[in-house]
Amino acid sequence: MVTWSFYPGKNLGAFGDGGAITTNDEQLAKKASIIRNYGSERKYVNDVIGLNSRLDPIQAAILSVKLSKLDEWNQRRTNIANFYNDTFSAAGLSIPKQAVGSVSSWHLYVMRQKNRDKIVKDMNELGINVLIHYPIPPHLQRAYASAEHVRGKFPIAETLASELFSLPIGPHLSSEDAKRVAESVLQVIA
Repeated sequence: MVTWSFYPGKNLGAFGDGGAITTNDEQLAKKASIIRNYGSERKYVNDVIGLNSRLDPIQAAILSVKLSKLDEWNQRRTNIANFYNDTFSAAGLSIPKQAVGSVSSWHLYVMRQKNRDKIVKDMNELGINVLIHYPIPPHLQRAYASAEHVRGKFPIAETLASELFSLPIGPHLSSEDAKRVAESVLQVIA
């Protein structure tokens, strides 16, 4: 079973929120279908606890149109990521690593620097929208307070949460825009 997010900012994003599940297991498909429809296999008969989680037709139509452009858009993202990689590695900066045999769709271009907060501030002051995704690691979120995890328990997660930031990337970015982003990174990190 695979879950897909069609959040508007994703490579294949709907106009609003949406998602899908795909599977080759008939039992899992049936269970997911029931859960997404109020826990109901028959109208007004709820056999299990469920939700109203169906992709509406408008979102499906938008996704259908966008799907025909997805390969082109992902290639554009790859071109930008390759440009960033070439520029940053030539300057001695660390670049995102991909596992051997994998290919990234480059939903995000994530960099890691110890002085991340200053870099983000400086980039935003230059008019470049740099984002911090997930600044609080899961074990330190209030939602998991009952697990009684303390700061320092997962030091790698805490370090990453304090050092990672995302550069603009997407099919909308022109080559000139990508060059400006890269040059700005080099300027603020220098």
